[in-house]
Amino acid sequence: LGKPIHFEFKYYHGDYLKKSYREKRVTRLSPAPDGGAMADLGSHILSLLIAFIGDKVEITGAVQAGEYDDVPEGSDLFSQISLYDRESHAAGTLSASRISSGSGDSLSFEIFATGGSIRFSSENPGQFEYYTEESATWSRKISGSNYKPLTSFPSGHVPGGWHRAMIHAHYVFLTNCKTEAIVPGIMHGLAVQKLLNSTAGHLARFRELK
Repeated sequence: LGKPIHFEFKYYHGDYLKKSYREKRVTRLSPAPDGGAMADLGSHILSLLIAFIGDKVEITGAVQAGEYDDVPEGSDLFSQISLYDRESHAAGTLSASRISSGSGDSLSFEIFATGGSIRFSSENPGQFEYYTEESATWSRKISGSNYKPLTSFPSGHVPGGWHRAMIHAHYVFLTNCKTEAIVPGIMHGLAVQKLLNSTAGHLARFRELK
């Protein structure tokens, strides 16, 4: 698809709108970077973003929204960060929310590049869509378990879902990570944590402006 230009990543929940739900999870309401929506949900999509864009991504700013008397101000209920990649010069946003009504457990992303674009939503986890400038058409690809030519296990007709992902994770582990697919290591985890720590600082500066 060419060189990335801009992107958008989201991971939204809605359960923290309920006071009863928050009361059962007080320990998860600690201030960022230990708690909050970005630490809880954003960490997953930050990992995805790094897998696609690389680990040279930097945060340029952040905002947060949502207030409840029983939630510390430093524990973001919704937060959005703007990012810039120094290698590709791509830019975009990433947002995480615990208070998006009706979202359920919604993860989605879009990446726009010089030769096309790609998008995915967990509302349709068994497929993703991509567009190429060359064809000038959108195509829908069934993700299933088609890992060829990297591996033929599990079979191509196994549907998407946590069970498929768990089986493949076991496969990668038992084969000692001998695969061309991205296998997050300690450096990947540290890159995610670095961005989470940076997010906390940017959110603190945003709150000073309120």
